[in-house]
Amino acid sequence: MPQFYQLEAKMPLPNTRVIPPNWAERHRPTITGTMTVPCIFYRVSTEPPPYPVPPGWTGEEVIHETVCRLQERKLSNTPTPTEQPTSVRDYLVTVPHVSPEGVRLPELRAGERGDQVQVMGRRLAVTSIMYGSLEFSRDLDCTDNLTQQNP
Repeated sequence: MPQFYQLEAKMPLPNTRVIPPNWAERHRPTITGTMTVPCIFYRVSTEPPPYPVPPGWTGEEVIHETVCRLQERKLSNTPTPTEQPTSVRDYLVTVPHVSPEGVRLPELRAGERGDQVQVMGRRLAVTSIMYGSLEFSRDLDCTDNLTQQNP
């Protein structure tokens, strides 16, 4: 008999829980307790500007306000041959599914035409969205282009 059949017999008893009930609910305060930085999400319009352009029109709208956790990623930047030196910083922004006021996180867009988040006086572009953080938060990969602010 092959080895893996013998290991199958040593598995835990059926109908036993490895993770205790309500485990996630008990850990929710730990996750949300680390989110202390106010952040504002913006969506830039893909529509053409109105004519004539009204004073103060930027083509963006606030889609969500909440608190988040901001963490700079300490990745080594490899220079890219360009006409001018470029400097880009990467950040991990963790946001809750539901804000402290009870407002749910809207569907965010990532990529070149994705949403932007204003955190600590910086405007970061959301480059990718990760869904691996338990069930209470989303992890957002964001970049800050220090060469051309808000291209």
